Amino acid sequence: MTSNHDQKENGQPAEDRAVSRREILKSSAFLGGTAVGLGVAASLLHPEPAEASITARSSDQSNAENYIYSTCLQCNTGCETKIRIQDGIAVKIEGNPYGPRTMDPHIPWSTPVTSAAQVHGHTCPKGQSGMQSTYDPYRLVKVLKRAGKRGEGKWTSISFDQAIREIADGGTLFSNVPGEESRQVDGMKDIWALRDPAVSKAMSDDVAMIRKKTMTVAQFKEKHAANLDVLIDPDHPDFGPKNNQFVFGWGRLKAGRSEFFSRFWKDSFGSANGHGHTTVCQGSIYFAGKAMSEQPSGGSFTGGAKAYWMADTSNAEFIIYWGANVLEANYGPTLKNPKIMRGLTSGKLKVAVIDPRFSHIATKAWKWVPIKPGTDKIGSDGRPGKFLRASDIKLEGDADTFVCLRNNEPVTFKSTDTAKVAEGDLFVDTTIEGIRVKSGMQLLREEAMAKTIEQWAAECDQSVTDIADLAREFTSHGKKAVVEIHRGVSQHTNGFYNVLATYALNLLIGNLDWQGGFVYGAGSYAESGGSGRPFNVADHPKKLTPFGVDIIRGGAKYEESTIFAGYPAKRPWYPLASDV
Repeated sequence: MTSNHDQKENGQPAEDRAVSRREILKSSAFLGGTAVGLGVAASLLHPEPAEASITARSSDQSNAENYIYSTCLQCNTGCETKIRIQDGIAVKIEGNPYGPRTMDPHIPWSTPVTSAAQVHGHTCPKGQSGMQSTYDPYRLVKVLKRAGKRGEGKWTSISFDQAIREIADGGTLFSNVPGEESRQVDGMKDIWALRDPAVSKAMSDDVAMIRKKTMTVAQFKEKHAANLDVLIDPDHPDFGPKNNQFVFGWGRLKAGRSEFFSRFWKDSFGSANGHGHTTVCQGSIYFAGKAMSEQPSGGSFTGGAKAYWMADTSNAEFIIYWGANVLEANYGPTLKNPKIMRGLTSGKLKVAVIDPRFSHIATKAWKWVPIKPGTDKIGSDGRPGKFLRASDIKLEGDADTFVCLRNNEPVTFKSTDTAKVAEGDLFVDTTIEGIRVKSGMQLLREEAMAKTIEQWAAECDQSVTDIADLAREFTSHGKKAVVEIHRGVSQHTNGFYNVLATYALNLLIGNLDWQGGFVYGAGSYAESGGSGRPFNVADHPKKLTPFGVDIIRGGAKYEESTIFAGYPAKRPWYPLASDV
């Protein structure tokens, strides 16, 4: 189908333009230019001796002055981009050849931009649609300001300059609205009341003491008498300073941008109110990764990384993509696709896809399993109530000393003690000192054997043969087999448990942090800056310490507040979700 706009562009019929394209493709100039471009890319990725040089073409497309380098924000991956400018207009979005996401391997960072102008990385269709986002006729280029009473739906357009001025300075901003002719609106300059880093730190510490009932409000007011005017309510200092009346909200704000904006609203302005778009998007996968990597500490578990684990695509031999549409979306087709396609075409990699939808990656798969929606994880996880500690059966050890069984004899161990490694039996179901104990593997086996494979297959609407083939292939590559998910499995209210169940498959073959296995944290740009970098956003000369109850009550407890007056509370105290 074509729209009217497709049928005619600048007065030229669509079919005529198609002929023009064919003529271009047939021309020797096009083919010659392609060959030159490929040759330049090869010479940059595999440099010849120093005396060899790259001859720059004279066309506008090879002129470094006609390119700007940026970051794609069409999705959350943030791929590196290179935009070609012609007559002041962006006409083409390319992949940045310096970027590890958009060219693999990327050209050396020491490559002059005059040479890099001739080399283009890849961008996915979402990245290419940045052109439409930039020049969309409906793109917001002005600010809407209320022109009537609240709820009347009356608005007027103002420029960004005017909006910034009014937001910063305040004033009688609604003098044309009946009833608000003389109403004074505080601007950000007014609510930026607490500006002294030492005072903010001292007040924050003392508010923490009020919550713990080790300082009274009267004592606080006496100590901070000279600065009570900066508070929202001096009788309730746990509400925080007037600075908290500024709220910074965002949609997706990841590495690089998050550090920059946190420096603004948190470190510079001193507000406790910076909130994201909630956790529904991928909180389940992050917290499953955190739960999986928690370590015992003082009788509890902590320190896990909120991480998105992925397959080591470059080195894996078999990958099950479970609800992960890696060729179309996911975390960067530009990052994963070249590695996947190299593996598939070379025969080194085999993939299977578990997905109700026949996705693009399914067209390349050795096996596609169209699982019945909602049956990715059936049954309980068989999670234990608690771990058996040495003290539970009168053996020596602290709260982080656990027990396994070896030939029916208890053996104590600490997971952090690499000098003393304990080897236990995989399947344990017994009683020790009157305590019924089972190993984790025992629980998993019992859950798996709760039904026959035919019954499990029927619930998923799959064949026993396919399930058996998947299991056989998954266990035939050592630690170079991986199950990778997101977001088909994870983006649900029960996503956390779905993720844990699929992560258990990776745990069973022991592929975590192995080459060709299940990995995370391969590198970082050190977005907050540091040694040898042009900017260090973490180095703040007058960093404020935000404090007070935020508007979504994150981490706040009614019982610890200065307005606690029994139950029921007069205000909602259940916290809302922010970014995690």
